[in-house]
Amino acid sequence: MRRAFVLLGLLLLMGCGNRPKPPLLLHGIYLSPENLGKISMKVPEDWELREGLERVPLIALSPVREGQTFRENLTLVTVPLQEGETGAQFVTRSLDEASKQVTGYKPLPTTDPEHWGFYQHEYGGQTIDVMAYCRTLDKTGYIFAFSCGVADGGEARKMFEAIAQTISVEPEAYAQMKDLRDTLQKHDEVVYDIKMGHKK
Repeated sequence: MRRAFVLLGLLLLMGCGNRPKPPLLLHGIYLSPENLGKISMKVPEDWELREGLERVPLIALSPVREGQTFRENLTLVTVPLQEGETGAQFVTRSLDEASKQVTGYKPLPTTDPEHWGFYQHEYGGQTIDVMAYCRTLDKTGYIFAFSCGVADGGEARKMFEAIAQTISVEPEAYAQMKDLRDTLQKHDEVVYDIKMGHKK
């Protein structure tokens, strides 16, 4: 679990590149590959997604902005739960591991310790805000770590909370989101055919 939190350096190294979005992101809908379970959520359509990195199933990065030194991002890691571990205990354990891996760790208050853990740390000469949104299902803990520069924290926090409200690790929600995505994809195909003159 400890290595799961050593992610910010990797994010910064990758922060300047651009790659095409994978096909799993359509109208902002993300559906995880089968090996991750049934994770579904909505992210901004202009974010860049990268999957399949070692120990990091998903990284989502905001667009590059002029003068920005740290891109808002979301990193997903999965961790085996300990026997009988509750959601709040998982959050506490996750924050404890994070505190050992970063410089200048500073915990911040949260009103929902069952799902959220907030902290700051220093990286590359700047202060980073981290909002860790945690979910548990069966024997797996899911950590969705939202990060931004502290100067961007006000607006970013609203966006992070909005994304978190769409996150699910439940099969039922995954199926519903997949149905929605498939419907939107069919609609897009019809619109494309009309524009190309294939249909009237």
